[in-house]
Amino acid sequence: TLSAADKPVMVARAWRLAPVDLELPRSAPTTTAGPGLTLDERARVPAPPEQGESQAFFETGHEVGYDTSMEFEFIEGGFGEPGPARVWTRMPRQVLAEKPVSPLQRVMVAVDSGSGISAMLDWRRYLFINVDLTVHLVREPVGEWICLDSVTLAGDDGIGLTDTAILDEHGPIGRGSQSLLVGKRPSA
Repeated sequence: TLSAADKPVMVARAWRLAPVDLELPRSAPTTTAGPGLTLDERARVPAPPEQGESQAFFETGHEVGYDTSMEFEFIEGGFGEPGPARVWTRMPRQVLAEKPVSPLQRVMVAVDSGSGISAMLDWRRYLFINVDLTVHLVREPVGEWICLDSVTLAGDDGIGLTDTAILDEHGPIGRGSQSLLVGKRPSA
C-alpha cells in the first residue's frame, strides 16, 4: 500500500504461480490471437442472443450454484469445444429477492465465465482455476445480456491466462483477464 498524508492512495496486489511440469496434449494451442477491443470486425456487436445456440453449463453435480444461475447463448464455440468462444450470457434471477442486480454486478458475474467458455483443454481431464479476475470497463453495460469474446492459453508449466473482450448490445465496453492455475484432475 502506498500512502500520502497517512492515507492510502494506491494498493497493488500480485499473484505468483508456482511452475509445475505438466504434459499437455499436442492439440492444445499455446499461442493464438486474442479477441480485439478495437473497432475491427470481431469487436462489432455479434449476432443477438436469440440467434445463439443455447447450452447448459457443464454438469457440476450441484443443485444450486453458478451453473444453474446463468444462461448461455453461444455465437461461436461452446462448452466441450476447446478453443476461443463468443457467447451472450445473463443472470436471469436476482441473488437476493430485495436487491436487483446492478449492471456492474451483472458484468462481473458474466466475465468470471471467460475461462470456462473458452476452455482449451478437456474439462474432464484438466482443471483451470482462475486465481484472479481483473476487469476494466469504459462504461457500464446496457441491457441484461453481456457478450464475452474469450480465448484461453496455457503453458506446460501449469500457468494459463484468459483474455476476454466484453461487449453489450451497443458494442465493446471493456476487457477482462484471468490468471489460471492449470493441472490434471485428480481422477484423470
